Amino acid sequence: MAAAGRQRGRLPRRVYWVRRGLVALTALALVYGLAHLFGGTGSTPTAGVVSATPAPSASASSSVASAPYGPVVPAPVLRHHAQVPLAAPTGPCADDQVSVRPSAPRAYAGQTITVRLDLQGTQPACTYSVSDSTVAVSVVDHQGQPVWSSQDCPGSIPARQVVVRSAVATRTTLQWNGHRSDVGCPGGMPWVMPGLYRVQAAVLGSTPFDAPFAVTLAPVATRTAKPRVRPSATPSPSTAPASAHPSTAPAKRHASTAPGSARPSH
Repeated sequence: MAAAGRQRGRLPRRVYWVRRGLVALTALALVYGLAHLFGGTGSTPTAGVVSATPAPSASASSSVASAPYGPVVPAPVLRHHAQVPLAAPTGPCADDQVSVRPSAPRAYAGQTITVRLDLQGTQPACTYSVSDSTVAVSVVDHQGQPVWSSQDCPGSIPARQVVVRSAVATRTTLQWNGHRSDVGCPGGMPWVMPGLYRVQAAVLGSTPFDAPFAVTLAPVATRTAKPRVRPSATPSPSTAPASAHPSTAPAKRHASTAPGSARPSH
């Protein structure tokens, strides 16, 4: 009996630790099973998954951060126009190689009118003598009636040597005195009146060119008069009229000179 009682007594400490370990493992298994049961099937792992989208690099993030918002003003485009050298004349121009186009952009009645002559040729560059013997200029009114002609007035086109090019026009001018003309260019011819006219020009023996222009009245410069401020004449107190104070000085004078007035006692 005594041996049986000793066998039912306290077990070794190792047995208790083994039992406790089994209970802890059972509890962990239950917790793991419940977590999988209520937390999902686990088909989409969350740990250790590498995203397929690459992370933005430092240069891309800096470019996005520096991008302006709103409308962007375009940068100015610098255009450099190359200076093309003009061709050098190779010799004199023939009359049929030169054309002249006239214009009179500003013409006032009663004044000298400047007529522009733009010469251009078919050759790259050649020299040409402009004068009354090579170029003719005339003016007609809106009905085609002659008004003035350089052939009536010799010397009206200044003689000069110019370089005529095909790339750009060469300009020369003549001064028309604004009067009508006749054969021999007599003096005392009347002024042209305001109206519509056409100027014609041509190299002798070639097709003429013409251009319309208008003779108008010259603008008159007007000057606005500024009013002058003059000081007002203010009467001085000594020159003020006596009627300005009717109840002061005259009343005292009559009171002192009235007969029978009481004099103050001394």
